[in-house]
Amino acid sequence: MDAYEFSWELYKAQTEDFSEDLQFYQNFSKDCVTLDIFSGYGRICNFLSKNNLFISAVEKNKNFASHIALPKDNIYITDILEFQTKKKFERIIAGYNSFCLLTEDNDIFKFFSILKSLLSSNGKISLNYFHPEFWKDSINQEFFFNGMTINYISDYNLNLDRKDMALWIDNYIVGNKKYTYDYKVKVYKDINEINKYLKKFGLKILDVVHNFNNSNTSELGWQDYIIGH
Repeated sequence: MDAYEFSWELYKAQTEDFSEDLQFYQNFSKDCVTLDIFSGYGRICNFLSKNNLFISAVEKNKNFASHIALPKDNIYITDILEFQTKKKFERIIAGYNSFCLLTEDNDIFKFFSILKSLLSSNGKISLNYFHPEFWKDSINQEFFFNGMTINYISDYNLNLDRKDMALWIDNYIVGNKKYTYDYKVKVYKDINEINKYLKKFGLKILDVVHNFNNSNTSELGWQDYIIGH
């Protein structure tokens, strides 16, 4: 099931002004044929396209994908686990804490197998992750949607039966009503827990970029794992 099947409009309104990562991804993708996966409504790929980067996007939610402003042939409306193409990419981006939505080992191994097949020989991948050590400091937000003031409060549960899984909870408050959406996410305590999936495919973590190399991020805890051969 799509994590944002019912909350996509609220999620879009909440996050569409986030720009703290855009310069990092522009620098990362400069002069490279790039693939943006888990593209959502195109916040990252639309920005990169406007800045003359050659980019394609993969997004399975049709509502989200309708907001991706790329040439039709560069938009793939499909699950990344079902994505197939003969094209190779010099850069692959999975932004805004998206790849941790894959929680089962078989899906994660399949995911990295697909990335391996998509990556050019000298290519690099950037997988973004919001580390659980910083979840307690996640900021609340106020934003406007359809003429209404929405208050967003995040919550989480790290005490599930599986220690490598957590529940992330989005609370949207409108007046005296609260709308709650939750979804399971994979917990990676350190890079060794990612490397165990990578080594099967001859991939490895080359670098870890913290907070998008941006000293003015509103939240700490963002990590981009730079992966290559």
